[in-house]
Amino acid sequence: MIFLLAMLATTCVLLYFHNRNTQQNLPSVTITYQGAEKFTSTDDNDGLYCKLITNRPDYSLYVTGDYYDCYNDSFQTPEGYKLRELLLLVWWGKTKKGREIDANIPKYFYDRYKINPNKVTKMFFSDSLIELVDGRVKLTDRGRELYQQYQSLWDIHSQKGFYGNLDNDFPTWDTKTFLIVKNTQKVNYLKAMARYHRDLLEYYRKYEPKNTEEANYHQDQCTYYLDQVNLVNTAIDALME
Repeated sequence: MIFLLAMLATTCVLLYFHNRNTQQNLPSVTITYQGAEKFTSTDDNDGLYCKLITNRPDYSLYVTGDYYDCYNDSFQTPEGYKLRELLLLVWWGKTKKGREIDANIPKYFYDRYKINPNKVTKMFFSDSLIELVDGRVKLTDRGRELYQQYQSLWDIHSQKGFYGNLDNDFPTWDTKTFLIVKNTQKVNYLKAMARYHRDLLEYYRKYEPKNTEEANYHQDQCTYYLDQVNLVNTAIDALME
């Protein structure tokens, strides 16, 4: 038994030094990446593949805006209210017949705009911007004036697919301009994604020609993203008419 254990230990030691010497004697690998046009590698293509994979475009680096980056309180209103507070006033005034006093206030006022809607609503009552009429909350004449002045806040808040910032966008808000800018950013992202999959397609065609499943996948992705580019460009053209 002792003899077997000794032999096993000796074998492990010999294997360790053999592997270490083998790794030390491996030639250095140099990888040059020049996009889909040319791939070169002197030894191991795994490094090139890893480089291509890590080049996947980050949407947030192309299309500006974030769900939680929706205000910064930099815009000073003449009335002294924050724009995110006035967004709540706009919400109260969006229905002609008024909202019930116990209406459920959307959660995004809490988790996204970081206000206490009940406290702000009480402030609006105290400042005579809203009033209770037959059990419903309605805007006063003064509240209606502010509603009309700040109702574009709702457009900024409710854009589909893109995120605006109340304080940054309100002073010069124009829906068409906003959508043209965001869709142009999206086109750049889609083109980058098409290039990303094109480069991987070229990799598989050159280095792993038998892996047709991966090649076909990246070919399909190239087609998909280029089709999306055309669709978004069509939307931009329509906005610019």
